[in-house]
Amino acid sequence: MTKLLYIIYEKVGAKLFLLLWVYFFIIALYNPVTAGFNLSNFVLFLGLMVLLILKNGSLKLFSYKRINVFLIYAFYVYLSITLLYSIDKHSSITIFIKLIIPYMFSILLLNTIKTEKHFRMFINILMYSGAAAAIYGCIQYFFGLSNYVLQAVNGTFIYRSVGAFNLANVFASFLAMLIPFMVYKIKITKNKFVKFIDLILVVTSVISLYLTYSRWAIICLIISFVLYGIKHFIYQVTTNRIPVFKITIFFPIVVALIMYVFNKYSDTINTLFFDRGSNDVRQSSLTFVLQHFKPWGSGLGNGNEGVIVDSNYVKLLIDTGVIGLSLFLLLILTFYVGLRRRSKGPVSLGNVYIITGISLMVFIFNGVLETPLYNSVINIFFGIYIYILNADKGILTQKKDNSTEVEVKVKRKRKKVYRLTW
Repeated sequence: MTKLLYIIYEKVGAKLFLLLWVYFFIIALYNPVTAGFNLSNFVLFLGLMVLLILKNGSLKLFSYKRINVFLIYAFYVYLSITLLYSIDKHSSITIFIKLIIPYMFSILLLNTIKTEKHFRMFINILMYSGAAAAIYGCIQYFFGLSNYVLQAVNGTFIYRSVGAFNLANVFASFLAMLIPFMVYKIKITKNKFVKFIDLILVVTSVISLYLTYSRWAIICLIISFVLYGIKHFIYQVTTNRIPVFKITIFFPIVVALIMYVFNKYSDTINTLFFDRGSNDVRQSSLTFVLQHFKPWGSGLGNGNEGVIVDSNYVKLLIDTGVIGLSLFLLLILTFYVGLRRRSKGPVSLGNVYIITGISLMVFIFNGVLETPLYNSVINIFFGIYIYILNADKGILTQKKDNSTEVEVKVKRKRKKVYRLTW
């Protein structure tokens, strides 16, 4: 009977992985909205139902640190409390369900990805679904399939790539948070041909990100990788892996190259990314809602006073008040600290905790002028961060090539056997 249950579990587990493939490719390529929820949300709910039936209620939950677990539950409990004083309860409940998507997704991952092989498969899902979204975005842009207009430049309309996300900024946020994991996939891949293909896909994703003309997502990704680059550079210098003469030669070259690109394309960059009317609209919207702010909040979805608010932090503040925002900030702080503590060893893009930290930085920065937490399509990255912090470390870290050590051990063992027989 136990063996039969194990076989059933393995088969259902495989189906859950198939469901993850379907889930991510729906997000990447076709994700229509029904009754206020995307198709991908319904697939996730279905996966959770299958998991609940399979596990009969005994699910693997969070185990990282008490403060981290406490803040996760405190945040969501407080969100549910805000429903009590919400004016528009229907809208608040809808938003609450969208905000618990990361929680549900992390539970699904914790109970599905439980081996190193499973985790590698999950990285493949992230890599190739993101690449599919990027390719679709490029086709959409270059073949004139997008009708999302940026603005008219010299009488010519400039269109933006939106992929299957309907909004260019949402598509850009998705790619910006996903690209670090795609870089990680390249770093850990040993097959040179596969590595080359993956490199082409990452370049395609970067091009697609640029074609969204989403300023903030691009800036967030650049800042996050620059911070990593600085950290990596300091590590290389302090461990004497970079000679001083190389720094002296290459640093001025890099600075000169960056200055040349900015000077040559300054007009284009200014038109596409800075000289835009949306700047004033965002500023006036944020000013308006903050003037009507209540310290305890107005309830989920009720604090924006009918205007669009593009900021995770301002939206949480006006919806849930000071307590809700404080809990969220403390929570993402524990995420960042936890990832830093776990990323011991060399500063490398092959370290999953470092690469997750880069993606988390994109999420944090992006939330200043966007609302990735409120979007049930891209807030799944919040769930990925929860999963990686709570998954067994042996699942996520690559086993080192210990062939030399094994040979030494075999030689030692043989030597011992020789002495015994002698």
